Amino acid sequence: MWSAFMCRKCIGRIWIYEKEGGKDRPMSSSHTGSGYRPGSRGEATAELGLLLNVNYSKDGLLVDEVLEKGPFDNVRSKLKAGMVIEKIDGQAVKAGEDYYPLLRGKSGKRVLFSIYDPSTKERWDEVIEPISKGTMNELLYRRWVKQRAADVDRLSGGRLGYVHISSMDDPSFRSVYADI
Repeated sequence: MWSAFMCRKCIGRIWIYEKEGGKDRPMSSSHTGSGYRPGSRGEATAELGLLLNVNYSKDGLLVDEVLEKGPFDNVRSKLKAGMVIEKIDGQAVKAGEDYYPLLRGKSGKRVLFSIYDPSTKERWDEVIEPISKGTMNELLYRRWVKQRAADVDRLSGGRLGYVHISSMDDPSFRSVYADI
């Protein structure tokens, strides 16, 4: 017989108790894959694989970082940090307005981006295929892991290595061993 409840001491963690020989035996459910996953409603909004400056108050989207392996991280794209995306599919990105409707349903489809480089005053267009939210999350996750490894290397003076196990399964453990 199983029962589950929220642990008062461990907010956010669920503990499962199994009746074993008349005794309750706690078992952590942190690796069961349980959790809420909302269903999709309508067309998903595409992601750009960019980190944008949220404090930018002018028209356009100011790029703070082009994520590694994202759609703009290729030899054909000239977009770099400090540049501004002025239009998406010919529609101007206005200051204070939500630009997400311009990306609705465009994941994996060719989209025209008009870009401006304030340092050279140059303008040009690029056609890029935006990515899904899941792919964006994977890019952010890889960035996070890479940053943690760099932090460990820097803080330890190169004396320690960093090992990250993404999941408690066989492929994840094999990946760790391949990296060592």
